[in-house]
Amino acid sequence: MSTSEPPRWVLDPALEELVTGTLGAVHRWSPLGAGVDHRAWQADTEDGIWVIREPAADGDLGDPAVEVRLTQAVRAAGVRWAPEIRALAPLPGQPTGVTAHRFVPGRSLLDVLAARDVAERELVRLGRLLGTFVRDVGELAPEGLALPVDRPDPADWLATTAESLGAVRARLDGQLVAAVNHFLSTPPPRFPATDALTVAHNDLGAEHVLVDGALGITGIIDWSDAAVTDPAHDLGCVLRDLGDAAFRAATVAWATRAAPSAQGAAHSAEQAPAAHCSPLPVRALWFARCLVVEDLAFAHERRPEVLGVVGAQAHRLFVADRRR
Repeated sequence: MSTSEPPRWVLDPALEELVTGTLGAVHRWSPLGAGVDHRAWQADTEDGIWVIREPAADGDLGDPAVEVRLTQAVRAAGVRWAPEIRALAPLPGQPTGVTAHRFVPGRSLLDVLAARDVAERELVRLGRLLGTFVRDVGELAPEGLALPVDRPDPADWLATTAESLGAVRARLDGQLVAAVNHFLSTPPPRFPATDALTVAHNDLGAEHVLVDGALGITGIIDWSDAAVTDPAHDLGCVLRDLGDAAFRAATVAWATRAAPSAQGAAHSAEQAPAAHCSPLPVRALWFARCLVVEDLAFAHERRPEVLGVVGAQAHRLFVADRRR
């Protein structure tokens, strides 16, 4: 999740020199927002508009070359919405490099959801599109992409969820706190074996989905967390952000094979889960609940303008949903 209000930043001369030396003269710099591990600038150049992602002082965006390699593979495979990304050199004292991606027009879907009600038929349509996206990215062969393998560690996820709850407990109603505590004490689902994991964006939240005025998807940004992992994570983001009907549409689209793929065995296992692996909807719900508690803490600290929609998501997932 990233901020939307333009902050008051001072442009680092080293960043300015790096970008102009790589992309050409910058006519205008504009601050865009910041996430946990980065901040973003818009740079208007003769070669077009670029979004520059600068690692935070204590942030780690990983190896930008991996992000570039993956998005090139996504685009080459004909999968929509991945921007053109370039890896720039690290700034002095920073372990990871700066990235630049072509400006993608549109507005964050999270900001749209926070600003107005969206008809369920539109949410279902978006869910179907995002499920297809997860499917198509998951069909990429991981060989040669040098992506990290991220098999979910439930202990780490639950520790982060508990920490996030502790940060906002005093601001939440008792019913929600009790429901989250019950969730934290419940055994987690069983996750797929490493050989059943697939390539994924791995952070497919509404804040990273850009849309136009008609809610057409114009781009999917921030590929820095991409990994070979459980697709239930990205589908859990759809469940968290867009609701049950959109999630069902997403899972149907995800499970519909566009063509035979190297990952077919993994998807077959999802449609008829083996005893050692919980069904995908169960895993997706678990991810959605962990993620929304973390989002509550972030929204209270950094994005009060989205607290209403994030709070509603939390109540839907924990209080209204009796599957817990």
